[in-house]
Amino acid sequence: MMYRIMRWNPKQIVQGLLRGVTNHLVVMLASLAVVSTWVCIAYRAARERGSSGERRGVPVPGGVDWMV
Repeated sequence: MMYRIMRWNPKQIVQGLLRGVTNHLVVMLASLAVVSTWVCIAYRAARERGSSGERRGVPVPGGVDWMV
């Protein structure tokens, strides 16, 4: 029993590595998607409030200060 656990099985090692890498990639892609979505929303909101708000002559409370 112990000998079977200690023995190096290349197939199991490769499967474990692939599983770990795919899990890592999935987590990284999910977090990247969330972060990029938030950045897009923040950028769009700041651009709309900044440029179009100033163009209309409407004083914008806060402005882009909340992003910094």
